[in-house]
Amino acid sequence: MFEATRALFRRRSPLTSLCDPTGKHIFSCEEAGTKIKQHFQEQFSDPTRSTVADDGFKRPLDSPIIAYELECAFRRLRNGRATGPDCIPAELLKYGSELLAQPLADIINQGLTTGDNIHLGDGILLGIPKPNKPSGQCASLRPIVLLNSIRKAISLVVLRRISPKVEEYLSPHQSGFRPCRSTDDAV
Repeated sequence: MFEATRALFRRRSPLTSLCDPTGKHIFSCEEAGTKIKQHFQEQFSDPTRSTVADDGFKRPLDSPIIAYELECAFRRLRNGRATGPDCIPAELLKYGSELLAQPLADIINQGLTTGDNIHLGDGILLGIPKPNKPSGQCASLRPIVLLNSIRKAISLVVLRRISPKVEEYLSPHQSGFRPCRSTDDAV
């Protein structure tokens, strides 16, 4: 029932047509997806910089994630957002937090301890048309990545844990991206 209601009231995004270098339209979704992915990989990856390699050590967190932390994070997730590759809507985690928090905390802690890949870095890349830009070019698209809801919750747990330490290093004049602060404070 939830999926049916979501499908009925979902806002439709405008269809985007892409062109190949010769100017012909690309009609294959797979080919268009490959072209968009390749474009943004070229835009956002620097071949001169190496990625951070895994140090090979598998170890548990000094302070494992507890169910209460996940419950709080689940409650902060926003309803009506697109799902990532795991297809788990935030509403499921939010309203089922009492039942799901402990098993998910165990799975996450086990994955971090053993080094098992729990696919938190996976996402779905979408190209959203920029307003007032010519259509048909990848440069006219804005990249959006749909992330897994569990990853969003873990990010909230990490943010809550590091915020007190980070606050010590931030200038009192910095207002951007800080809770209970705005540009009015800077004036």
